[in-house]
Amino acid sequence: MEKARILIVEDEAIIAMEIENQLQSLGYEVISIVDTGEKAIAKAEVDKPDLILMDIRIKGEMDGIDTAEVIRNRFGIPVIFSTAYLDENRIERAKITMPFGYVLKPIQERDLKVTIEMALYVSKADIERKKVEEKLRKSDSLHKEAQTVAHIGHWELDSPTGTPIWSNEVFRIFGLDPEADAPSFSEHRNIIHTEDWPSLEKSIALLNEDGTPFNLQFRIFRSDGKIGWMHAIGTAEINSVGGVTRMFGTAQDITELKKAEELLQKSEEKYRSVVDNVNEAIFVAQDGKLKYFNSKTIELLEFAENKLGTKPFLDFIHPDHKEMVLDRHLRRLKGESFEDVYSFKINTGSGKVKWVEIKPVIINWDNKPATLNFLSDITERRQAEGVLEKNEKHLKDIINSISYPFHVIDVKTKIIKHASKETGEDVVGKTCYLVTHNSSVPCNTKEHTCPIDSILKTKKSTIVEHIHLHPDGSERLIEIHASPLFDENGEVEYIVESNIYVTSGK
Repeated sequence: MEKARILIVEDEAIIAMEIENQLQSLGYEVISIVDTGEKAIAKAEVDKPDLILMDIRIKGEMDGIDTAEVIRNRFGIPVIFSTAYLDENRIERAKITMPFGYVLKPIQERDLKVTIEMALYVSKADIERKKVEEKLRKSDSLHKEAQTVAHIGHWELDSPTGTPIWSNEVFRIFGLDPEADAPSFSEHRNIIHTEDWPSLEKSIALLNEDGTPFNLQFRIFRSDGKIGWMHAIGTAEINSVGGVTRMFGTAQDITELKKAEELLQKSEEKYRSVVDNVNEAIFVAQDGKLKYFNSKTIELLEFAENKLGTKPFLDFIHPDHKEMVLDRHLRRLKGESFEDVYSFKINTGSGKVKWVEIKPVIINWDNKPATLNFLSDITERRQAEGVLEKNEKHLKDIINSISYPFHVIDVKTKIIKHASKETGEDVVGKTCYLVTHNSSVPCNTKEHTCPIDSILKTKKSTIVEHIHLHPDGSERLIEIHASPLFDENGEVEYIVESNIYVTSGK
């Protein structure tokens, strides 16, 4: 797949380099970096990039908004604005240029990826739409162009025989000689596609019977052996007693238009398939309503698809969080920058309460600001966090209730966790042999085996006896119970030690 070519307009060199690295890591090609509006216009004219990432505040006589307007009018290249802050005046000015989206600084890769992909898709769809509209416009003016355009023609049939009595190049569309003797309508049957003949035959019969007009699209077998598409309109002339005297209309070859419509439909189906198969709910919110949503949104909100677009999204927000969500949405539309991802509770259509996490992005939708939202169901995660928090509290209570010294030690003999009711001494960060023996060297001797050394070699729990220097100055015999904790690779990561006094006093 060919990489999208992007022009960066940014007057801060370090920021420009960061954006370039982000774009390249996302799979795009950065064709150039410029720092003024004048350079951007010149590069756009020469290099014809697929998209321009434009900083609104750039040095020079033209800012980013002025530059984007010139580029849109002259080259039609989509522009995405990047900015750290948008005031009301800049928002109004930016709207006029019809940008394809905004990204807020510091730019996050995910925001950048989503905004660019949406902009490229909308730009491509807009080009296809204009092509189709141009073809439709030509279709509407067929009466004016019938004399000069070979693929548009008029036809007239006698009533009641159906014999063609006049045509204007329409026979040539069917692959017939317009100068030859015209056969009756029924003799055209071998030219019309078998599946479409019955509806056309019935329409002509009704037109001949009582003047019922028709407007049909049907397939034909062209003279080159390929299948084409015809658009035919028929009406009738009625005499004073209600009888049909003649039938007439227009015919147009719409084969190319059908191909364009099919390509556009496939493009939209492909995009819809991608969006509907992601694990997140994706929707566009504008003026409080959902203007677009994927199937995951319906599943998450548990609401009827045909009513979802009419229900204000705020109605789904739990009362505990409704004010917070609305405030963030309004402030974001004003251009304020703050936390990009946050969570809140919703009430679904079925009455359930769910926790969700949202990632909103400001975009342009039908020439108005809107938010493209990515919504994830985090209910199970929140429940798990609650259980984990409760378990951690229980574990902490258990550790704090242990009457004898309890340590968690890393493989370098440093104590990283300590619990003991006996002493308030801060031992975290010290070596275990310093705390146990007041020694500056490990205690692996003939008389005493270091439990840590033993565990690192055997990866098994061990019990050893040591002389412990008690805080009161006495030496006491202790029994050390040591067990390993492993990392995901099966290697010893920590050692848990508990010290049990065998003797007491001096």
